[in-house]
Amino acid sequence: MESMMYGLTSNDLRRLAFQLAERNGIAHQFNREKQMAGKDWMYSFIKRHPISLRQPEATSAARARSFNRTNVNKFFDLLEPLMDKHKFPPNNIYNVDETGISTVQSKPSKVLAKTGRKQVGSLVSAERGQTVTVETCMSVTGSFIPPMFVFPRVRMKMELMDEAPPGSIHECHKSGWMQMDIFTKWFKHFIRSSGTSKDNPVLLILDGHATHVRNLDVIDLARDNGVVMLCLPPHCSHRMQPLDVSFMKPLSTYYDQELEKWLRNNPGRVVTSFQVAELFGNAYMRAATTQVAASGFRKTGIYPTNRDVFLPHEFLVADVTDLPMDDRDNKEHSESRVEVAAPGCEDKVDGEEGIPELTDTVDSEEPDKETHGAATEGSKTTPNLLAIPPTPDTDNGNAGPSTSRYQSPFVISPPPKASTTSRTKRSNARRGKAVVLTESPYKSELILSKTTRAKKGNPGKARTCNKRSSVVQPQTGGKRKRKTEQPEAENDTSSTEDDDAECIYCSELWSAGKDGMIKCSLCFGWAHEACAGKEGDSDEEFVCDLCS
Repeated sequence: MESMMYGLTSNDLRRLAFQLAERNGIAHQFNREKQMAGKDWMYSFIKRHPISLRQPEATSAARARSFNRTNVNKFFDLLEPLMDKHKFPPNNIYNVDETGISTVQSKPSKVLAKTGRKQVGSLVSAERGQTVTVETCMSVTGSFIPPMFVFPRVRMKMELMDEAPPGSIHECHKSGWMQMDIFTKWFKHFIRSSGTSKDNPVLLILDGHATHVRNLDVIDLARDNGVVMLCLPPHCSHRMQPLDVSFMKPLSTYYDQELEKWLRNNPGRVVTSFQVAELFGNAYMRAATTQVAASGFRKTGIYPTNRDVFLPHEFLVADVTDLPMDDRDNKEHSESRVEVAAPGCEDKVDGEEGIPELTDTVDSEEPDKETHGAATEGSKTTPNLLAIPPTPDTDNGNAGPSTSRYQSPFVISPPPKASTTSRTKRSNARRGKAVVLTESPYKSELILSKTTRAKKGNPGKARTCNKRSSVVQPQTGGKRKRKTEQPEAENDTSSTEDDDAECIYCSELWSAGKDGMIKCSLCFGWAHEACAGKEGDSDEEFVCDLCS
């Protein structure tokens, strides 16, 4: 259940123990009024078994669905030929990612307080702080490219870069988020710092952010300077991106510690953007170590290259949905059926032999699979650890089960399984994929896509700015505002009175005809549905990442 991200709480465990004892006729002294076991029994049970209470990390449904064996193998099907062809040494394999640094610590450290205190506080600079984007990049051998700071302001002041890490560069944007032109400037900085050339090519692994995968200037620069750019599968960076796996967590912890130390040493003052570079630099120097870098690439299987680095139980969460996979590249794949019966259960479980071809969909799942029982890779069958039947407790004079057939936890509390109708279909959703960005087919596809968008709307007419108010009426009721189709510009006499809507994430204009747009209910900024990750027909209120 924990592997499926539906972990049991302490109360769930206590209720399950009571139900198991009742249904199997086992003598017990549990609380019949509350219908659960006591806390003493729970703590004793935890001591007898290799389990512990842990604080889980929130993981989105998109990440849970997308991290599956199909997407992982698609990435390694691209990585392995590149490694065989170019023979990249470890010092020429890089990973880049951006992170948001706030003037308010994300999680205050625990402090000592008197027993019985109802509330314990910790000083922070503000309720909601300013966020500065920092672009970080590291290699397998622990070579870190000096970071880039993107400050949320229009004009730059050099005081903002005081005590920043040596060699750092800076840019400004009113949103504080990475933009295409800013990423292009960082990429030139990367070329200078890494020493890449056609005679000394490097591999750069990055996620599918629009500033990375839809930036023709960066792709041209990469092809001219021997940089091979490989994009990760969509919504898989939390498990497959080295920076996310090993570097970002200690960096965030050290940065929070630096914030608390600064506030303690400067009473009466608050942290602003002018202190971010110094505090981040101190945390960056502590986190940027060779051991951290090597560990991130090893745990993700990038170097040394190992597609089997992820164990079968790590894909259990993707098997909950059991939805069909849209495989347009190759429909042929083999399946082998493996039947596993747990005590009290008679479920037939589908296994998988071989790996199907790769899909362009963001939410990729195996077709008609129920792999919580068992899974196969090739000809080898991997049994499901959850299918091991528990043994009735006969210690302390407790009687055994009163029935001949033992009722296991699978009968009382079966693992969750979603039906095929539990998710709404998204017709025109943009689909990401793992791809080599610097190869000619992808570049040609991107050029064709941009050309097609430029020709949308009114052929033969000059493009004019369209008023936002002519597309969507003022918002009422707190629901999302959405732009779904281009308005006619012929009768729009006031179209030049207002600027065209610009996406706060990728900075592309609405008139470019990219996708539908939605409006933030707090800052009233516009964003593409795909950029904001809010694709679909839901009427829930939209709040952008800047405001949230």
